[in-house]
Amino acid sequence: MELEAYGQSIGPAPKVDVAGIYQTNYESMRIDQDGTKVLGCYDYGKGELSGSLNGRVMQFEWRQEEDKRSGTAIMVLSLKGDALNGFWYENGQLKGEWTGKKGGNPPRCKTAKGGGLAEKLAQTGKAELYGIYFDSNSAVPKPESEKTLNEILAVLQAQSALKLTIAGHTDATNTDAYNLKLSQQRAEAIVAWLVKQGIANARLIAKGFGKSQPVADNATAAGRALNRRVELIKQ
Repeated sequence: MELEAYGQSIGPAPKVDVAGIYQTNYESMRIDQDGTKVLGCYDYGKGELSGSLNGRVMQFEWRQEEDKRSGTAIMVLSLKGDALNGFWYENGQLKGEWTGKKGGNPPRCKTAKGGGLAEKLAQTGKAELYGIYFDSNSAVPKPESEKTLNEILAVLQAQSALKLTIAGHTDATNTDAYNLKLSQQRAEAIVAWLVKQGIANARLIAKGFGKSQPVADNATAAGRALNRRVELIKQ
C-alpha cells in the first residue's frame, strides 16, 4: 500500500537531525548535516553521498569509488530518529532496500570536504541536486533552496572558467509537453538567479528534459520524488 498527501504546510517545518553514525545493510555509514544539506560516506565500495533533507525525507546521489558505480536513493528517518529506511536506484531502476539503525562503530571512510559539489563535477562532469525546491506547477525556487543555490554560486565564483548546463527534470505525472515546459522554466529560473548574483550569462545554459531522463521509477512516490531534480553538467 502506498499513500501520498498533497497540500501546503502551515508554519515553519520542524527541525530534523539526521546526522550521526548508522549501521546499514551496506556497512557503516556516517551522515553530516548542515541545515537541509546532507553529506556522508559509507564503507561499502568506499561510497560517498550528497543530497538534501526535506522534513524526515533524505534524497541523495551515491557514488562508489571501488566499482565506479553511482545512483540515487531516498531514505526516511523514523519518528524516534533512530533508524533510516528507504530504497536505492541505479540506472533508473529500483535495486533494493537501504536501511540502518543509529549507533555503533563509525565507518572507516571520511565525508568529502568542500561540500562535495566541486569534487563531483571534477570527477564525473555532472552532479544531481536535491536541495532546490519548487511548489507544484511553479518555476519559482522556494526560500529553502537558497543554501543549494549558494553552493552552485560558490563553485562558479571559485572556478572562473567553469561553464554549466542547468538541467531541469520532472517526474511523469503530467503530459510530456507540460513536463518539458515546466522543467525548462525551472532551469531558466535557476540561471536567472545565478546571473542576478553576478555570474555571466554566457557561462550558463538552461535545458529542460521533462520526464525523459528518470533516475528512478515513476510507479512509486519515492521514485517520482527522486526524478524531480536539478542536474549540473559541465559544458
